[in-house]
Amino acid sequence: MAIYKNINSTGITTLISKGGRTGGAIKKITISNNSTTNHAVISVQIFDESSTGYNIIGNLDLPNGTTLVLEDNLAFNSKDFSLRMEVSGTSPILDVIIK
Repeated sequence: MAIYKNINSTGITTLISKGGRTGGAIKKITISNNSTTNHAVISVQIFDESSTGYNIIGNLDLPNGTTLVLEDNLAFNSKDFSLRMEVSGTSPILDVIIK
């Protein structure tokens, strides 16, 4: 399984949908900030689709031109949760790869 997302706006993006065909048995998430000038603030969380979210990372300032690699405690039950990312900042240019 590999999921590739390009995120070019602020707000919340669902990376893996609850109950979707893609499961939550993930081992690595790579987030690259491809902006030449702007940092981005990101949060990645599993979300129960009602009101409760659990941060994997919360409000992390990702400088321009850098890549974050997450490789620990990422698997989740996709029957009960979705995986989403919230982005704030000016004109984000992010690539997300999930394996």
